Amino acid sequence: MRPMRQPAGQRGFTLIEVLIAFMIASLMLTAALVATQQMADEKYQYQRRLAASSLGWNRLMEQYQMIEGWLPQTGQLGETSGSLTALGRDWRWQLEAESTLGENFYRYQVRVFESESQQDSALLAAYFIVQ
Repeated sequence: MRPMRQPAGQRGFTLIEVLIAFMIASLMLTAALVATQQMADEKYQYQRRLAASSLGWNRLMEQYQMIEGWLPQTGQLGETSGSLTALGRDWRWQLEAESTLGENFYRYQVRVFESESQQDSALLAAYFIVQ
């Protein structure tokens, strides 16, 4: 009995070659998944910071409009801290005012953070002349 031979050109892959190919493919897929997760995390953080910055600037602009007399000094505008819900999250803000070296020149600073976290999501400052 003669041993069976494979015809020329019909050679297959060895087990080692297949395992190496699977290992390379798994490394590439793992790297792609890690990069995708990092992009998703960065997008979430960017949206959170953008929302906090927008809320902080809105609060500073309301304060400016109140100082200029464009808005009445009633209700929420006179407060130095508060909370609100925006973009599906609960936010807290704190407004601080301090005088500077100039006459009638004040520095207003607002901190915005998510209610469950005490870490600042946004810290903004503006300088206003109060007459």
